[in-house]
Amino acid sequence: MPRERQKRGRRAEAKRKRGDEAGDHKSPKRQKASDGYNDSNPPYSQAKIGDDYIPLEEGPASSMDAPFYGLLDAEEQEYFSRAGGLLELNQFETEEEKDIFIERVYEEADGKELKIACSQSCSRLMERLISASTDLFLTAISELEGNWGYLLTDRFASHTIRVLLLILAGEQLDSPSKSTVIASRKKENLDKAKVVTQPDRSGRERRAVPPSFNAALEKMVKDLIAGLDNTYLRALATHPVGNPVLQVLLSIELTHLGKSKAKDPDSIFRRLVPDENLEEGSESAGFIKGLFYDPVGSRLLETIVLHAPGKFFKTFYKAIVLERIGSLSRNEIAGHVVARILERLSKEDLKSAMDLILPEVPSLAERSRLTVIKVLIERSVVRGVDLAPLADTLLSSYGTDPASRINNILKLQYTKEENDSANRPSKGSSPEQLHGSLLAQAMLKSPGPLSELIQASLIAITPESLMAIAKDPIASHVLQDALTLPTSTARFRRQITSRFSGKMAELALDSSGSHVADALWSATEDLVFVKQRFAEELLANEQALRDSFVGRAVWRNWSMDLYKRRRGNWISMAKGREHSAKVELSKPDHQQCPKSNIDQARARFAAKADGSKASANSSMRKVSASTA
Repeated sequence: MPRERQKRGRRAEAKRKRGDEAGDHKSPKRQKASDGYNDSNPPYSQAKIGDDYIPLEEGPASSMDAPFYGLLDAEEQEYFSRAGGLLELNQFETEEEKDIFIERVYEEADGKELKIACSQSCSRLMERLISASTDLFLTAISELEGNWGYLLTDRFASHTIRVLLLILAGEQLDSPSKSTVIASRKKENLDKAKVVTQPDRSGRERRAVPPSFNAALEKMVKDLIAGLDNTYLRALATHPVGNPVLQVLLSIELTHLGKSKAKDPDSIFRRLVPDENLEEGSESAGFIKGLFYDPVGSRLLETIVLHAPGKFFKTFYKAIVLERIGSLSRNEIAGHVVARILERLSKEDLKSAMDLILPEVPSLAERSRLTVIKVLIERSVVRGVDLAPLADTLLSSYGTDPASRINNILKLQYTKEENDSANRPSKGSSPEQLHGSLLAQAMLKSPGPLSELIQASLIAITPESLMAIAKDPIASHVLQDALTLPTSTARFRRQITSRFSGKMAELALDSSGSHVADALWSATEDLVFVKQRFAEELLANEQALRDSFVGRAVWRNWSMDLYKRRRGNWISMAKGREHSAKVELSKPDHQQCPKSNIDQARARFAAKADGSKASANSSMRKVSASTA
């Protein structure tokens, strides 16, 4: 049956007609914040516009609402996002090309600085521009003047302020100690258990900045807090967005603007803590005690503890912390502040603090809150405090059985797979396992009873459990330290290395066990026969090692190609002769070590042998001459 004849393109024509009919009704367009309001235009009715339209507020805005600086359009967002990616790659051929590119970006960003700073996708561009700019840096700061108070608590613009402050102060942006105040809360993992580390020494090296930066830094710090009263400033201490900015401001004020700045009543430090004596019931004492237990405010208190003047720290420790350090250590949040406090204590204060913390150690070990114990061990090693009482307390807390003690510390959870009788650590790690591993590593670095507790446990466990620890991504660090640290004795290394006999290839093919295999090289430094036996195991599994990424790394670190081709040179290298010979040859004669008695005897024997050979050769020449 023939189809009905229809006109082609009827749908497009109908759509065009509908568009022409609706052309007379102009759709409402959102005005930019900089355009202002046109009072002559009548307001749109809800019937003429869609239900999804959100009109701009008419009339004066409330003083409590954050100002709206406008939004970037789609083309601007795409351009600035692409520019940020190019700056991050930093693949410019010359510095001149990079300067030209930055100048063009600044031209495009003219008048849009506040929009970029408050944009979720483009605020990173402002940070990179600040890092890469020199001459235009102060101009960018002047563009933001007058808006500091609003930007302090903005979700995205606050990151730009932190970077501005750190660059003006000459701080290293890639330092681990600065990552917590630059990165976002999501990247910082605030909800996860924190791991307190030692202060980053490399980050303290300041970059050279021009003198104009110092003046700009003082002016920026002054402008940031100029319109804030003391109540609002203290409220920033517990604000999730304003707290990191306040940390940067406080650390810069206490470390870069001079020691006398802490005595200035108008400084940030004195506005937060105006009382010098910190007497019980005072306003400052109540404020500091509240910060101990606040998950956000405790970060600011850590900054105060790290950078406060020595006189204030002594007053703070004696008035607030000394009698309460045991109860503070029990708290999950306040314990991190206690760890920072322990880093500044003298030997006498550290010993008295240990006596007060020891009764809380069993409960801390039971709940895996080990940060305070770990820092206490590390600082006691530095200060030379006797750790025998702490070792006895940990022994009673984790048990006297050495085999179960290591499992109680590391919190290993073994699972048995089908067709495999060996125990394997369960996949995934928990904060308890991480803190237990860090505690065991700190114990191994302490000479004496603490390291002996871990070493005895590693020797007492079964070979299957030892292999499970070696293959665990967190617990394997304990085994690596036990094999390589100076606290490990020759007797312990001889006992522990023999337990890996026949397991070398299995270790080398595991992502975590391969690091233990590398550690076995230095652990067998004075056990050449054990090292050669491990090399034979690697050689027997050469093809499997070459097919594995981690296996190839172990093969290279053990110099197995040299072992295959020149066995004698490999043995000399394993004994350390090659390295020592190079060192001795590189030294001048007057700097070489004196020969021992056995070396002198060998030299005399060699000289005597050379003399006998020379006399024998001369006699042979005489006989041959007479015969001739």
